[in-house]
Amino acid sequence: MMIHAERPFSILIADDDPRARESLREIVEPEGYVALLASSGEEALEIIQEAPVHLALFDMHMNRLTGLETVQLVHQFNSILPCILVTADATDD
Repeated sequence: MMIHAERPFSILIADDDPRARESLREIVEPEGYVALLASSGEEALEIIQEAPVHLALFDMHMNRLTGLETVQLVHQFNSILPCILVTADATDD
């Protein structure tokens, strides 16, 4: 349950699969969070530089910039932003 604040917390969801982005958005928005959606690591970096983001979820296997590469770049200018890597890939890799 979200603690009520003057401004709702925002969660960035970065995934190159539109269905995955929508599924995660449908989970967080009914709980009172603002979902910011990005279809790539590059787009996620732009959003983080322009909007308040309180938590970021990154798909591990995005094209061009992977989720891990995006997290590394994010932490160069925002070292305290909590980031979570997610994947739908069922392999050990």
